[in-house]
Amino acid sequence: MVINLKNETEAYRYGIYHLLKMIFPYDTVVVNGENADAELSYTVGENTVTVCFDGKLWEEPILREDVLLTLKRTVYRVTDAKLPFGVLTGVRPSQTALKFRQDIVKHLGEVYFVSPKKAEVMEQCAGRVHSVRQSLFRGSVSLYIHIPFCPSRCKYCSFTLAYLKPYSQLIDGYLEALLTELRGVLETISECGLKLTSVYIGGGTPTVLTEAQLERLLQTLNAFSMPQEFTVEAGRADTVTEAKLRLLKEYGVSRVSINPQTLNQKTLETIGRRHTVEEFYRAYEICRKIGFETINTDLIAGLTGETFLDFKHSLDGVISLAPEHITVHTLCKKRTSGLIDTSDRTTAEEVEKMWEYAYQMLLPVYEPYYIYRQKEAVSSMENVGFMKNGKECMYNIFMMEEASSVIAVGAGGTSKLIDFTDKKPFAKLRTDKQPERYIRDLDLTLPKKQAFIRENCHRI
Repeated sequence: MVINLKNETEAYRYGIYHLLKMIFPYDTVVVNGENADAELSYTVGENTVTVCFDGKLWEEPILREDVLLTLKRTVYRVTDAKLPFGVLTGVRPSQTALKFRQDIVKHLGEVYFVSPKKAEVMEQCAGRVHSVRQSLFRGSVSLYIHIPFCPSRCKYCSFTLAYLKPYSQLIDGYLEALLTELRGVLETISECGLKLTSVYIGGGTPTVLTEAQLERLLQTLNAFSMPQEFTVEAGRADTVTEAKLRLLKEYGVSRVSINPQTLNQKTLETIGRRHTVEEFYRAYEICRKIGFETINTDLIAGLTGETFLDFKHSLDGVISLAPEHITVHTLCKKRTSGLIDTSDRTTAEEVEKMWEYAYQMLLPVYEPYYIYRQKEAVSSMENVGFMKNGKECMYNIFMMEEASSVIAVGAGGTSKLIDFTDKKPFAKLRTDKQPERYIRDLDLTLPKKQAFIRENCHRI
């Protein structure tokens, strides 16, 4: 079916369009098109909005002086929609929950039509965000270090990265540039009187670096005052060795991520992850043997070809290991990934069952502490980080919830500064995504980043 969104103003088009895409995920939504199977139009009056869909009219008084919210509510009603997150279309559901001081679950249901279960998770995550914000001190920043290399490309991946084989000769040059930028940025952070609250080395896959390369990176960091939270992604089990993990432990890394995404070998092969289920278990066992007290594992709900029972097998297997942190993602089929969108109503129903089971199994032991959503996620579902024993990853809250400033180093990194007073982002600086250009232009970009930090540090 083709649905035409007809309107004479662009003011509310974006929000309504994306809500319609969520309500009708298997249909085509066009704007001011012709020969559609159904049409939705809207008008905004002084005190009310009116929406017409397929000959059916619905009018609502403007709620909370928010015209777009009221239009979304009206579209939701006139189309008889039933979505777990109601009319919410944003990336950060917790930010909506933070608008309410009390009776959060009730208000999320009444105002945004969020289901009770999703509202409860949003409330828990919002509580963690609020607590973290209250604990932050002026001048606190986090550091993100990007290693844009992987041994192979996962088919669901849309990140800008390079594969290890064709880029193996580039890694040395990239590391030299990265270490130069890192030293310059850390010196500027110290000069400005800023304090690191967390360091996160991500990618890509940081553990594609050799032991010698990894040690050079860790030594450069170790020359400066390091925070208590220091996280490294070791997500691909085929890049993990005991020697590398011992290096991480020796240099103060407090958290590692060993991410299988699934514990079904056939699926691993289908999505292009060149490691085995057994290699994941081996890497996890080494982490425990060495003494890492906080391990994260990631799973993806809705991977191509997987059923509810496949996901259940993976989640049950991960839970049996008792990691301190489990992140459950919903498959997101982005335009730049290698996946062809084959999702249908059956897939959506399976993914919803996967999430029901995830909450059923995890909530008695784990606490959800950050949540975000992506427009292209199957069934418009969420991504949630679960932790136990107070082992949340502060960097995840800082970055996902925009709770604190993050300064990024490396190709494709985005530095985002948050105002300490009003807790809102006020400045961004992006680095070129391509490793070759990053290396070539470092003499220009490093002074620019240092000036960016110096000019804005008084607001952090």
